Amino acid sequence: MRVPVMIGPHPLTQRDTVTLLSVPPGMLVEQVGFFAYRPFPIAPLYSLIPQGAGVVTVDWGRDSSGEVLVRRYDHRGTLMDLHTLTLPMIQVPRRLRDEIIDAGVDLARPPYDAARRRGDPVPRNLRAAVIRGLYTPEYFPPVQDVFVTGTGDVWLRQMSALDTGDWIIIDRSGRIVTEVHPPDGVRFQVAQGQIVWGTWTDELGVPYVARYVVEEPTRGDARSPFSRHPERRAGSDLSSGPHPLRHRAGGG
Repeated sequence: MRVPVMIGPHPLTQRDTVTLLSVPPGMLVEQVGFFAYRPFPIAPLYSLIPQGAGVVTVDWGRDSSGEVLVRRYDHRGTLMDLHTLTLPMIQVPRRLRDEIIDAGVDLARPPYDAARRRGDPVPRNLRAAVIRGLYTPEYFPPVQDVFVTGTGDVWLRQMSALDTGDWIIIDRSGRIVTEVHPPDGVRFQVAQGQIVWGTWTDELGVPYVARYVVEEPTRGDARSPFSRHPERRAGSDLSSGPHPLRHRAGGG
């Protein structure tokens, strides 16, 4: 459960009303338990605007239309902007769906087996119970992450695979102004001008913070992958120098 202050139009008259927004915490396997396993994001996503100026929400339907609604509210919960984008929808490969379900079964297996040994009631078919309790859409959600810059630009990360996708940047008018291709495994979280900060973890689970600079692509390399710069530090320290990224100008 998340407990946000209610934002936007609603029939209640109390401005300080608090509502419970039910967000699946992960995978629910009946008669077994909850598991912190949710490979796909569930709408709506939200990001606080810097300096406490409000919040941006990103919403979409569960169909394959690719229609994304970006709403901007001020600190009083008044709707300031509403923009509609149409983003490409990519079908989740059947093999990947099976791998995700298999991973869910592996998570649920130990408590499932323990419950059976105790004689507790459990589902007859564990895999079927995992399929019922795990959100596995037919299409990748159009957006998997969002943050807002100090100038009001909204960064949206599209989803083309698990933990993979380019970022698009929309300005206050709702126009896509550029597209940024990130290094593998890096999650951008803050941007200022041409500089963007991201986090990632190594194979030992050690977190890092890295700083990158957004650059124009050279001819023919706009879609090429990018490697992490070798100069980086663990924890919250920034790297010693900006890391080059590439971007493409957007249209529309």
